[in-house]
Amino acid sequence: MSQKQGQLNKLTLCQAAKSQLLIIDVQERLCEAMPSDCLQLAFTNIGKIAKAARELEIPIIGTEQYPQGLGKTQDAVTSCLPD
Repeated sequence: MSQKQGQLNKLTLCQAAKSQLLIIDVQERLCEAMPSDCLQLAFTNIGKIAKAARELEIPIIGTEQYPQGLGKTQDAVTSCLPD
């Protein structure tokens, strides 16, 4: 393996100890603007990646901005977040 390939491998591999999953603003009003099939796919994919993060012991963080106006984080997402 060349030095360049070795450097690329180091950059592209996920290291659990140096990683975190950030789920940003999956809130009621924002979700209402999405087509339902796209929203369901997003929920499915968030669930899959959150499960993988838990298994790899990668911290999971969820953000929520202005819940008074945008609503709460969707239950499908909060169920994936740590307590």
